[in-house]
Amino acid sequence: MDNRQLLYFKTVCDEGGFTKAAEKLYISPQGINKAIHRLEDELGVPLFENTPMGLMLTEYGVALKNQIEPYLTQHNRIMDMIESMRERADFALSIGVQSGFCDTLPENFLTDFITENPDIRTSIKSFHRDRLMEAMGESSIKIWLCTRPYDGDIFETLYERKTKLFLIVGRNHPLAGRKSVGMGELSRYPIVNIPSDLGHQHRLRASMSEVGAAPQYLLDPADRPLTMGLVSRGAAVSFHAGRFYQNYPDIVRVELDDMDAVEVSECIVIRRDAHRTEGIGRFLSYMRGRLGS
Repeated sequence: MDNRQLLYFKTVCDEGGFTKAAEKLYISPQGINKAIHRLEDELGVPLFENTPMGLMLTEYGVALKNQIEPYLTQHNRIMDMIESMRERADFALSIGVQSGFCDTLPENFLTDFITENPDIRTSIKSFHRDRLMEAMGESSIKIWLCTRPYDGDIFETLYERKTKLFLIVGRNHPLAGRKSVGMGELSRYPIVNIPSDLGHQHRLRASMSEVGAAPQYLLDPADRPLTMGLVSRGAAVSFHAGRFYQNYPDIVRVELDDMDAVEVSECIVIRRDAHRTEGIGRFLSYMRGRLGS
């Protein structure tokens, strides 16, 4: 017994016959007749009988008619509620971001998406790398901006770009005029290292240790103005993989010629079980337009 059969039954009762009910429902009398017979077969009782006075309800039909109105009303209320929830979910988008990742993306990448799609209720949660794997294990966030590694059985890679780590120095620093420098040359200069990890810290520390270099300043990402101040004034050098240094005209980029193994792999991934909602579809289209495939 489904909702359609009950609607047909109620319409026959209201209209007093199969022909008028069929006209109101825009179906053939044969179609509504078959539907009522299937309902009677499922219930195992007759609902109508033909009498000299016309089509009449049996006692079973009367009992069903008395209950059908509140049932259909409740059914419609439930369906409206589910549809409303589905529409809200369709226009909601949760994005997980690895802390520090946005520095590697085009400027205002997420800000532009949010402001260009005001009808999408976008939420963003940021996680440090040491909590990233645990957070990505939860299924509530479908899209992640992160670095490798992640579980390829759970996530599909939508976008990936590898960026080599480079050195930033002040415009008047002795290394500023060089096209590239070797890691071994840095041991004579104060170094700022920011411990936020985009998948490169272990290899960076190993490379510094091999040549006897060590950071004099170990600063948190929140201390970035201090980092950039030290670098721009030539008091220290630092490592970088993003574009934030471009906000400081007194800072220049210098390649590290023996650091090929130290790179940041920028990825945008989606859960393989994610339903392609309107929010997700809009983000994927925006991502392709800004970043390519």
